[in-house]
Amino acid sequence: MDAPEGTPSASAPTPARAGLHAARLRCEICGETTEHRILHWDRRAGERAAPRAGLARCRVCGWTHPFEVRAPEEHELDLIVSRGAGSERSRVRLPAHEELSVGAPLPVGAEALRIHRLSGRRGGSLARARAEELTTVWTTPANELRLKVSLVAGAHTRSTVWVVAPDAPIAIGQVAPTEIGEVRVTGLRANGRTWRFPDEVFPAREVQRVYARRMVTPPAGNRDWRSEREIPQSRASSTSRAGRSRSSPGVRRTRTAPRRRTASAGATVQRSSPS
Repeated sequence: MDAPEGTPSASAPTPARAGLHAARLRCEICGETTEHRILHWDRRAGERAAPRAGLARCRVCGWTHPFEVRAPEEHELDLIVSRGAGSERSRVRLPAHEELSVGAPLPVGAEALRIHRLSGRRGGSLARARAEELTTVWTTPANELRLKVSLVAGAHTRSTVWVVAPDAPIAIGQVAPTEIGEVRVTGLRANGRTWRFPDEVFPAREVQRVYARRMVTPPAGNRDWRSEREIPQSRASSTSRAGRSRSSPGVRRTRTAPRRRTASAGATVQRSSPS
């Protein structure tokens, strides 16, 4: 009886094991990758990364042929796990040709992680790429969801994040503890529509974006909501004419009486005005 089948192939080979009796290999007769029975392993291969060879028979056409598989090359990159307002950074090694995509689970470690951003080697973010094309993978725990929140503040809108469980109900009017404080939900973007009625409730996994407003106006201690006038540090800066517009009233000065000028070299004498 055959042992459980493995999956080494010409496109994505895996290291051979002595107990492996079946595998998926490229068959030249069939012209595709098919199920093969391993008849013989070449045990003379020394290193783990060295190519492993043997003899196999195609289960489809019965062609018996020699084969060779190599261990997959690995690529080291940064792994960042975001947990609420904090994050953890580590280094991981993945098969170089492993395909990663945003929203998919990350096959590494014991903890279930979900990819939410991929940073390419040439800069910028990618929706899908092989591990060898990346420098950093940004993830979140699979049991957490980072909802994008658009915070409306008058004529301006800023973005923040609300960390919730995927099954948590999101409703209009509820309070959301975001990364910049508590806000009140005023609208939802879900199922391709914007919802603004108080009785509309959706699970967090179906919500693409949350619209919210601050609960306190203005919130205490936030500089982005406070307008401050600049106070001159010296009299010289307060009386300077530099940078004034032509419509500026300028600096007010006290008028004084003209001085008597000495008659010399034909200059006339000016009389001071009576006080």
